[in-house]
Amino acid sequence: MRVLGRRIVFYVITALAAITVDFFIPRMMPGNPVEAILARLQGQITAGTIQSLETQFGVGTRQSVMSQYLHYLNNILHGNFGISTGYYPSTVASVIKGALPWTLALVGTATVISFVLGTVLGAVVAWRRGSWMDNLLPAMTFSSSRSWPWSCSGSSLAGSPPAVPTTSSTSPRGTCPTRAT
Repeated sequence: MRVLGRRIVFYVITALAAITVDFFIPRMMPGNPVEAILARLQGQITAGTIQSLETQFGVGTRQSVMSQYLHYLNNILHGNFGISTGYYPSTVASVIKGALPWTLALVGTATVISFVLGTVLGAVVAWRRGSWMDNLLPAMTFSSSRSWPWSCSGSSLAGSPPAVPTTSSTSPRGTCPTRAT
């Protein structure tokens, strides 16, 4: 019971740390969500539209950072994740709801394949102890667990857009994040 209590405390602290980082990163970046949406829309935008977008996203509020953080935590606890800047005007919850079945299907399929393949290979290696596979399989397991940096660098070399948004000089302050293509 003590171990379970420690794990629960650890997971709560980890969740609070992740939520806190998620709260502060957008506030420390140059620009704001309204500028990002305006850069994507690139149409005739009225001052009223800009004002309503700023109200929707809470830009320019006179609240303290602590008050904003507590409001953010309250919204997360109630399942209100806000409006998506990438898929405006959709909510974040609807974006997650649309992607969740595909994510679960991919993770489920990958888990089943890795379980079956790992079990079969483990049984073969156990059956033929001392063979060349007995030396090869542990080395393959170690090297496959270290493959994520190579796949990340491979996708960047293949011409995928960078993970960090670049800046554009089209916004009034010249700091509107845009997606590089």
